[in-house]
Amino acid sequence: MNAKKLAVLLISIIFPLLVTVFIGMYSYGTFGNWTQNQTKFKESIFNAEVETSTAIENYAKFASSHYMNVSENMNVYSDYESKEVIEAKKGTYTIDNKLTLSTYLVAETTDTDTVDPYISYMFFLYNINYNNVDPADIYFISVQGSDEEGYAHLGKAIEQFTNTWVEEGLTGSATVCSSRGTPYAIYDIHAVLKEDSTSETTPFAYSLTPNRNYTVTDEDGFEDTPIAFNQLANCSFAIVETENDNQVNVLFAGTLSNIKRSAEAASKDANILKGYGSTSINELGALEQAGYFKFVLPTLLWQCGLALLISGFVAVFFYFTWTYEEEAKTPKKLKKNKAKK
Repeated sequence: MNAKKLAVLLISIIFPLLVTVFIGMYSYGTFGNWTQNQTKFKESIFNAEVETSTAIENYAKFASSHYMNVSENMNVYSDYESKEVIEAKKGTYTIDNKLTLSTYLVAETTDTDTVDPYISYMFFLYNINYNNVDPADIYFISVQGSDEEGYAHLGKAIEQFTNTWVEEGLTGSATVCSSRGTPYAIYDIHAVLKEDSTSETTPFAYSLTPNRNYTVTDEDGFEDTPIAFNQLANCSFAIVETENDNQVNVLFAGTLSNIKRSAEAASKDANILKGYGSTSINELGALEQAGYFKFVLPTLLWQCGLALLISGFVAVFFYFTWTYEEEAKTPKKLKKNKAKK
């Protein structure tokens, strides 16, 4: 076999292998903009058949390198004044015929050129009975301190909470969990729609993500100093629903202690759990942590198999066509040489 024929043979072997690897990596999402398989995997984790509590924990995993349910650091009351305690059940608090509350700390310790380490507290609302509660009118109020003095200060904050504060668009309003920061929607599968509703669509859960305390004004006109929520150390809080001008209905009230001030501090907590890593830093890496490779493998096998079959056929056709043409040229050259003699 001459060098030229050997080179053509090697090309015919390498070409289908390269095509197959390229198709596999492209389909997997290693490069390029084709993300259909990744989207299918996300939809298998976040859909209208997944329990909302499970979806919320998965959301926390995909938003962080470290996360935890903080119910152990909370005291929650259904009645603000009488402090009627709501016992936590699997890290959640429920008011019958209204809604359920679940609170998570999410922290990302990775430091990149585009994303700094961060920490956030997220208060998720679900199992919403729309006949009794309108989540679009729910807000979060917090003040520094979880002792009696801090809790009393919360009472002043509730009194001063007005629609002006709401209309200014400041932090504390409930936000629907549909593609919020990530493409992972949280469905509220046990929500109770209004009796006159004709909708057949499963509603989404809501979340509250406070970023600072509510600044109460005292009798002399002095306001509390604004403090970032994760710098409060501990706080008293209320989750309220606005009813009309300057009127609020307190759904939950309570205290939260041991608030972590940084992602690094959170990562060292004894009860912290490992997340998949923020999707804003490395989405494919987070998906792989969640089991993406196992999910997509059957699809990759048939896609790569098909690519190998088609490209292999092309390569074989190319090789035999080239060989035939080369062999066809040889007799012609011999005849010409004999004629010259």
